[in-house]
Amino acid sequence: MIPHSAPWRGMGLIVAVDSSFGIGKDGKLPWMLRKDMKFFVDNTSRTSDPKKVNAVVMGRKCWESIPEKFRPLKGRLNVVISRTLPKHRDENLIISDNFDEVVKELASGSLSENVEKIWNIGGAEIYKMALEKGCVDQLIVTKIQKDFDCDVFLKGVDWDHFQEDVSERSVLMTENDLVFSFHTYHYVD
Repeated sequence: MIPHSAPWRGMGLIVAVDSSFGIGKDGKLPWMLRKDMKFFVDNTSRTSDPKKVNAVVMGRKCWESIPEKFRPLKGRLNVVISRTLPKHRDENLIISDNFDEVVKELASGSLSENVEKIWNIGGAEIYKMALEKGCVDQLIVTKIQKDFDCDVFLKGVDWDHFQEDVSERSVLMTENDLVFSFHTYHYVD
């Protein structure tokens, strides 16, 4: 992992993983957990300043996996990183081909006065990019205690540099015969 030297460190990364760190199959989540979806919405939407919103940064495949009727995700500035989609910018959606440029703008540029927190919501390439660039300071992980037949995995986390905040660990929950829990990790030098 590259040391956290990015001028815009402060990105949160939120992800659900199976017991082998699988995160997807054929462009979709291999599980359906309403409690996890609510947890995701609550974390990526909540701000301490009611005049601000959070930004959710995602790749094209992640964007396209969201049903059209739910795009853009409500109450958040949606930022899609894509080499193939046409560039776009309005109050709810930015499509850009430059991860560094758009994240710097969110963190300290013209968009920063309206954005409280930047959340990386995936997929695998966008997670890996943010981790390699050293801008992630918080991981929120839903751990599902089962292996699925995934074709995409969370990679690039240097777990030696992330410490779990055990006070934020949830109890084990069960839904759809799946056992899972929520975990929060913070970057440490």
